[in-house]
Amino acid sequence: MPTKMDHPRELFLHELGDLLYAENMLVKTLPKLANEATDTELREGFELHLEETKQHAANLEEVFQAIGEKPKAEK
Repeated sequence: MPTKMDHPRELFLHELGDLLYAENMLVKTLPKLANEATDTELREGFELHLEETKQHAANLEEVFQAIGEKPKAEK
């Protein structure tokens, strides 16, 4: 059963954590996809997406810090 969230801040933190988890999963997965790609353009696309995704994760961590919370990825 899902956890009940009584305050909008709780929901906000949960959603931030969910986004951080997803970005971190992409950071782990994209290098594998790039290594397996046989097409140069596709491989470069995965590599570019990886760099963008790393920046997204860093941005989310900055949001956590800006609101005085420890970054916590939530599955």
